[in-house]
Amino acid sequence: MQRQLEVLRIMIGRWLNEPIKSGEKKRHISDIVVLLPDVERHHALIGSIFVSGRGQDGLTLPAKVTGVVDADIRQLWEAIIGFYKLLGSHSARFEAAEVLDWLMLPPLFESFGLTHEQMSRGCDLLVEAGFIRGFDELHLKQTLDSNDYDYRFSFAQALDRLTLGLVMPEAELSDCLYPLDKDEWPSTALPEMTLPLPQVSLNDALIVEALCRIYTGLVARR
Repeated sequence: MQRQLEVLRIMIGRWLNEPIKSGEKKRHISDIVVLLPDVERHHALIGSIFVSGRGQDGLTLPAKVTGVVDADIRQLWEAIIGFYKLLGSHSARFEAAEVLDWLMLPPLFESFGLTHEQMSRGCDLLVEAGFIRGFDELHLKQTLDSNDYDYRFSFAQALDRLTLGLVMPEAELSDCLYPLDKDEWPSTALPEMTLPLPQVSLNDALIVEALCRIYTGLVARR
């Protein structure tokens, strides 16, 4: 398909620049209509060949693609519905792969004041902290025994490790994030403790803050 689009661009450029015979109307790019099956699938490829502005061939051949939703609008919609969809059903697993893809949507990380590189760093830190599946203890309990309070490998547990790594990087196992007396814990559960993630630095403060705000937003809409 890429080669076909490249040849099409050459043909259109040649047709527009051919000498006009006497009596012929002036040719315009708006005179051209190209029908393509499965436009949605090739939308990005079309945009890479028919770029906005001057192309490498020196021609300006903008293409208006109809029948598809603009990529920016689609990403914005996916960023918004993620707050409702990722925890929106009892079958939602909140797995790392889909969550990290959601976090890397430009409308999402830009709304929290982060760059692509910063959110990519945030995703790497979550993986380093052990995030695999599940949002938090309450979410995991939907599929675990009622007396099972384990929330390891969840988003919340990974975020706990990032937060502690930022504020107490040299601490060992700490219970400072769980201000409960030992007798307040259920008899079937061990008091929670967190090991800070050593890879976190002060330069990651904005990233950790943004992830905490995202966590709060998900809790509010679960």
